[in-house]
Amino acid sequence: MNACIMPIGEAKEPEEYNGGRGIRELTEFLTAKGFAPDEFSELEMMAGLDLPEPDEHNVYHLNDDNFDDFIDDHDIVLVAFTAAWCGHCKKLHPEWNEAAKYLAKENSEAKLAWIDAAKNKEIADDYDITSYPTLKYFRHGIESDYHLGTETIEIVSFLSQQSGPPAMPIDSVKEYDDVVTINNVVTFGVFSDLDSEEAQVFVELAAGSIGKFCITKNAGVKEKLGLSPDVEQAVVLIKNFDDGRAEYDGALDDVVQLKAFVKEAGVPLVIEYTESVMNMIFENDVKTHVLLFHDDKGSLDAYAQCFAEVARKQRGEMLFVTVAIPDEHSSGPVKYFQVQPSDKVVIRAVTTEPENTRYYPVTNDITCDTIASFVQDFADGKIEPQKKEPKPDEDENDYKEADGDEDAEWDGSGVKVLTKDTFHAFVKDPSRDVFVLMYADWCGHCKAMKPAFNELAAMYEDVDDVVIAKINADTSRPEGVAIDGFPTLKLYSKKSGEPVEYMGQRKAKDMAKFLASEVRAEASPACGETESGKSAEADTPLVWAFRLDNEDALFAGPTQMHYLLFHTDEGLSELKECFTEASKKYRTYMHFVTVDKMSEVAATPMKFFGLTPNTKADLRLISSTNADTYVPTEEVTCALFAEYAQSFVDGKLVPISDEEGHGHSHDDQHGHSNDGDHGHSHDSHDEL
Repeated sequence: MNACIMPIGEAKEPEEYNGGRGIRELTEFLTAKGFAPDEFSELEMMAGLDLPEPDEHNVYHLNDDNFDDFIDDHDIVLVAFTAAWCGHCKKLHPEWNEAAKYLAKENSEAKLAWIDAAKNKEIADDYDITSYPTLKYFRHGIESDYHLGTETIEIVSFLSQQSGPPAMPIDSVKEYDDVVTINNVVTFGVFSDLDSEEAQVFVELAAGSIGKFCITKNAGVKEKLGLSPDVEQAVVLIKNFDDGRAEYDGALDDVVQLKAFVKEAGVPLVIEYTESVMNMIFENDVKTHVLLFHDDKGSLDAYAQCFAEVARKQRGEMLFVTVAIPDEHSSGPVKYFQVQPSDKVVIRAVTTEPENTRYYPVTNDITCDTIASFVQDFADGKIEPQKKEPKPDEDENDYKEADGDEDAEWDGSGVKVLTKDTFHAFVKDPSRDVFVLMYADWCGHCKAMKPAFNELAAMYEDVDDVVIAKINADTSRPEGVAIDGFPTLKLYSKKSGEPVEYMGQRKAKDMAKFLASEVRAEASPACGETESGKSAEADTPLVWAFRLDNEDALFAGPTQMHYLLFHTDEGLSELKECFTEASKKYRTYMHFVTVDKMSEVAATPMKFFGLTPNTKADLRLISSTNADTYVPTEEVTCALFAEYAQSFVDGKLVPISDEEGHGHSHDDQHGHSNDGDHGHSHDSHDEL
């Protein structure tokens, strides 16, 4: 967006303004030009601007009107697309605030922005926002997805790498201390002549690499880097692990060698296997890994030194990883590499490209000598690979940890793992019903529902003809399967052979209710049956009559979609029977509710939906999670009830917009709450 300032009351040529677009910057500019505040107090309204100023944390809050202009006006922006009711967004908020404060303190050109995408539907649709929070990075207006860490230090580290020149000038010891404090790894180029050929090669290296690079000729910084005063040029990598420092000893005009040094020195000699290092391991260029499993720190300490010595000899060729056996993050590799809980120390190797291939030592006797000989024999190609993993339709599950999706946490839960090659044959087997979770490894909401999906699998463990399965449909999408967003859940029924998409809550008991309804196969009582053996669904009416005394039960329960029939006495007598019949088929997806237009309690919902008592019947479908509202255009008839409900189940309905009345942005294309734990929002309930 371009702006020019027209001097008020004077016929002069306009002066172009190239400063910040916030009201504060504009005010400072005009004051400097000699204008009195009362001459431009209505500047924003006069100019038709709606550009945000940062809040007290220096976070910019955007909306449909100012989003595009803000992105155009700032070179580097990281945007969080959120919803007010989203639990994960609330957890992100303090990290976002702290990162924004730090960036502002450092006068970074990078900006952190926040937009309520549930309310700003236009922008949400433009960027295909289907879950919350979604993070997107904009550099010079070019959009890319952000899937890195969301802690303050991770956000700052990423944006610091993107901001300013490729190699950040460091002119004092204080600047040095600040940059090494906030970054895990920093590569410093020291040059007495910053215009030398070697210095320019270093800048070229920085421009083409991911990481933090700094350039300096300051004597104090040189001393902090461990360099003698007479050193004219050097490259030193400072890190918060291993020895804390690595100095490059190759040719300073060889950018290829420099890049190899930074990649190698920037990774720990031995990596401790935790959730935070998944990307470091699985996105590394080195695809050969050696893993030392240990049952406690004592066992690790006994071999740590010799394991590190072997790692040092193979540096750049292999990654060396330690894995704690009794650890919440290690269940996947423990199962995949067939490590037993009783094992104290076990060594394994794996190549992750072109596919996962495991290698085991010929002896289980672990000493420093056997570790060294195993690694050397593995490097020399003398170790035979293990047999291929069991097929997904056998009793064991494949271990897919190497794609970085932490899938191993699901192993042993009774969930079958499918691939694009095995999918169709498995789900079309006429001997079973298959309920499939289609997920992506980067999808936070897929990870959030893991416990519930595991619980569901446990419920159906003893039901022979119902299988709970999953497939990474991002990296292994089966041909011909329509997937609009992640996670997607579909039931492949042995009766029809056609998939039915699940639209309900992502809780075990709700998914079990759906399966019980569709396949008539009851899970264990943990699925939500009452003590008397009756299902929870049997305790609720087929059709609810909207009254004050049942309002809480109606809107606070697990079913978040409500099919409302507003009626007069005449309308109810004509339609009640077929409305009840429709409920028998679709009650799994929604509550069927009748609202007497003449009753006292109907005044508020009728006003909310803009209805009048003049018609015999009106139909509305609404989500009490996010207030998405669906309005049929046809006349309300018996045939419409089932037809409209089926269209909703098939995902063919689109909620009305705010301009049309009451419709709010939906968080994904299935009408789900993408809050991870599906926390019930009372906003639409209270409004209704």
